[in-house]
Amino acid sequence: MEMQGLAGICVGLGTPEEDDNGNRIGYNKGANCSDNLKDLLRFLRRDDPQTRGVFKQVCKWNTVGKDLIPIIQYCQDDRNLVLNAVKVLVFLTMPIEPSSSDIWLQVEYLWGLKAAITLSDTIPVVVSLLEGPLENLDREAFTEDDWKLVQLVLTLFRNVLAIHDFSMLQKVGESASQFLSLRDRFLELLFHENVMDIILVIAQNIKGSCSYFLHDNLLLLEIFHYIFLGQEPELIVNARLKDFKVCGSSTSLDILKSIMKEEKQKKMKLSRQRNVVRHSQFSGTFTRLAMDGSKTVCKGNPSSASQILLKPHKAQKGPSKKILWDHERLPSMKDDILELLHDFLNQFLSGGYNDLMESIREDIEKEHHAIQNSDIVVFFQVAQFVTSFQYHKYFTSKPNMEKDNSQAFSDEYADNTSFKGGICGPIAASMNESMFLLVISRWQNAFEGLKVTHDYKFLSAAGALMRIMIRMLDLVLKLLPGDSKEPLTARILLYKLFYDQTDQGMTQFLLSLIKSFDTHKQTKSDLSDLVEMIHLIARLMENLQTRGTLRVSKKSRSRKKKILSDKKENVNEQCDAEATIEDPTSLSNSEQSTVLKKKSPEIATSGDEENMNVDVLEKPEISVPEMENLGNNLQTEKKKIDIDDLSRSSDDSSGDEQPAANNEVDFKVSTFISSLANHSIIQNLCWLLGFYKNNSVSTNHYIVCMLQRITDDLDLSPMLYQLSLLTTFYDILEEQKSCPCKEYANIVDFLTSLVRRMLRKMKNQPLLFVEVLFWKSRKECHYINAEYMLHELGHLKKESAGWGNASANEDIGSSHGKIWAPRSIADALGEDEADVVIPHEPGYQSGGDAAEHESVSVPRRKRRFVLTEEMEMKIKDLYEKFKDDENCSRLIAESLDPDGQVSPAQVINKLKQLGLKVALKEKEALCW
Repeated sequence: MEMQGLAGICVGLGTPEEDDNGNRIGYNKGANCSDNLKDLLRFLRRDDPQTRGVFKQVCKWNTVGKDLIPIIQYCQDDRNLVLNAVKVLVFLTMPIEPSSSDIWLQVEYLWGLKAAITLSDTIPVVVSLLEGPLENLDREAFTEDDWKLVQLVLTLFRNVLAIHDFSMLQKVGESASQFLSLRDRFLELLFHENVMDIILVIAQNIKGSCSYFLHDNLLLLEIFHYIFLGQEPELIVNARLKDFKVCGSSTSLDILKSIMKEEKQKKMKLSRQRNVVRHSQFSGTFTRLAMDGSKTVCKGNPSSASQILLKPHKAQKGPSKKILWDHERLPSMKDDILELLHDFLNQFLSGGYNDLMESIREDIEKEHHAIQNSDIVVFFQVAQFVTSFQYHKYFTSKPNMEKDNSQAFSDEYADNTSFKGGICGPIAASMNESMFLLVISRWQNAFEGLKVTHDYKFLSAAGALMRIMIRMLDLVLKLLPGDSKEPLTARILLYKLFYDQTDQGMTQFLLSLIKSFDTHKQTKSDLSDLVEMIHLIARLMENLQTRGTLRVSKKSRSRKKKILSDKKENVNEQCDAEATIEDPTSLSNSEQSTVLKKKSPEIATSGDEENMNVDVLEKPEISVPEMENLGNNLQTEKKKIDIDDLSRSSDDSSGDEQPAANNEVDFKVSTFISSLANHSIIQNLCWLLGFYKNNSVSTNHYIVCMLQRITDDLDLSPMLYQLSLLTTFYDILEEQKSCPCKEYANIVDFLTSLVRRMLRKMKNQPLLFVEVLFWKSRKECHYINAEYMLHELGHLKKESAGWGNASANEDIGSSHGKIWAPRSIADALGEDEADVVIPHEPGYQSGGDAAEHESVSVPRRKRRFVLTEEMEMKIKDLYEKFKDDENCSRLIAESLDPDGQVSPAQVINKLKQLGLKVALKEKEALCW
């Protein structure tokens, strides 16, 4: 009955008028056309969002093309009728519920609606409805009815812009190019009919005298989101450059061709597998007699020797885990559209962007009831796109580098973390401290609740936004002079971001994200963003340290309660004195000694907010060595007190443990870099490196830099001696050996050096061939390196034995031209005779005799006597004489020099060089 009533409503709307050629020339509305539109609107409002039966039936009857659009075009004199038709059109074009059924069928219907609206005069007529409200807005006579009408029209634009997705089958087919062309044509239509200008005007008045538009901030945000969706900021920026031809069409076509090629390969592979399975069912089983008389069981064709012992089809256990690939962007194909988007973005940044983003950020912070997680994702994506556009605009062109000669920075500005300048000023709402804190806090909350929500899209949006925000700070510090306003603000923000080095801080949170990255649930681009952020943060931290002392918050170890001694009170007084010295208010405020001191209680998690400061002394009045000495003395005193307190409290078993607190310490980049030496981080870095051909050049550079920090800076290269990683390295080196490319030369050089060093160690440590099956800890890596170093030292010593002996009249090491006389390890153990004479007379340590003996200096060891060629001949003769004696070496030494300048160890070394053997007693054997 409902469908019959719906059919009667649609039929009663009216009939179109056509000429003899079938062209539409008008529309005859029915007698109850207005009532039927209202009834149709009621049907759509009560439509089930899961099945959307009314929507599907109306689209199947093509009611929009036959009735609604003609009513809008040819019945403009009846304003209420047109408004009702627009309302019906808004309900029909509403976005699809993700949980509804037949999603791809609904997508096809929506693309049909978008085509009907684009190819008609619907948009001009709808825009004409806004003439009155816009005039009232200009005269500041805007009413609630005007606002409702503007809201209705904006919702229609949002709905049609949101129709952008199509299935993989449609991408492979010819309809993909049609959809992309339709998307671009609709954007052109919005520009031509001044819809984009209207959107900008409304965004600029969102915080004006008219407060109605403040309620539509999310609606405006979605409109901007769908305008930018699928576009590339870099292509839009380059559209206005001289002698630049946008390759958007070729890029989109190349992406489509690659998708089609992949799908064809998959189909061919699947068909071959099916054929093998189908024909293998009819194959026989037989035995084959070999020449040695053995029998082999074979399956398949008897004439084919390759079908011996076919592997059985493995039954897959559980669902297969596939890598989650990125959704390829399909940017606009026309240069005109990119240029229009370039001008549109510049106008948006000149006014409207900051007001819109600030209003939404405030609603998110206040946890407004209308804000959902999907809205926050859209908010992050719009901020990321606009910030990326601003980044590429200044990255490709040099800004005005003139120095700001205005008055020196005042304390008021120093406390301000909002950008006021040409680069970050237009996007100040995306680059202030509140935005950083919002992104970090929401990002952490989403990560903690990931096991319940499985909202990886939120992590992706937050990561992409934070990456471009950090890149923007880095660009400001690179392009502008260090004493201008924007770099000063950028440094203040970086100080606040890097202050919290505890588990709750941003840097440790990024490391946790890389450790727990799931390649089956997160896209490859998400890991690329994390790697780039870690690389940039490490470099920015190093640059910040060059400007002065950087104090950060670190988690201290928990210990038991104890009563502090007087020494600790003295140390506290010294700490107060140090804090007074470091207080920038006591220093000069001139340009020569600028002191930046910012408090970040919002970022730090410590309960003691008085100690949460970042003190950065660019030109301190106290020299750096004095500050270091003072700090070392304080640390020494604190260690002494801790030892005393621990010794006193060790006997007290009733002491309660205090919760871990945060202490303020000097920041060390090496501590942060050492956190990269983690099995999960290394595994994910090498997994990402396996896609080096699909990665950007910068991503490959960041990966190699981080791996070099682990292998070279930390000297933990054995961590990469793991079989799963070596297979990836082998594939890369094999591909580049067969088809070398200069773009990947840095990867090849790094992997070649790494593998060569590993093979040298394996040659001397065969156990490493087994160790490659397991992940190695830092301690094991140090053992491997130490063992290899000892082997190398031994090898060098063996080589040095053949370098020859020095002449008898030359001292060892006296000049570079003299020959070095080798020493054995036995020489390092000392001579046979004692170096110090110890008297045994009684009373040696008593009275003045002790002082008298202390004043007598006893030579420690005489200069070694160098054996000459003449002595070598004597040694040979003496060897023939004493070779059967067990004290042969000692007798030879005494015969050569009764004064004891020739030691038995030297004789043993010379005999070894001459190839003569001697019977050694137990002591000499140990020394050897």
